[in-house]
Amino acid sequence: YTFHAFKGTGFKPSDTDKPFGRIDWILLRDTAGRFEVRGHQIPRDADEEAGLYPSDHYPVVADLSIS
Repeated sequence: YTFHAFKGTGFKPSDTDKPFGRIDWILLRDTAGRFEVRGHQIPRDADEEAGLYPSDHYPVVADLSIS
């Protein structure tokens, strides 16, 4: 998941009736076939002890190459 309600890794989804879906996406339209997805991640390395988060969502990062 990418949403954490400013609670960081302490956040636990509370709605057990529905799976906690992804709400942050990186979309890519590549009709020419020039892009290659080399990697992706959701960094969760904010300052947990101080509780400092720039957003209530973790960032979503993609490493792409273009040919």
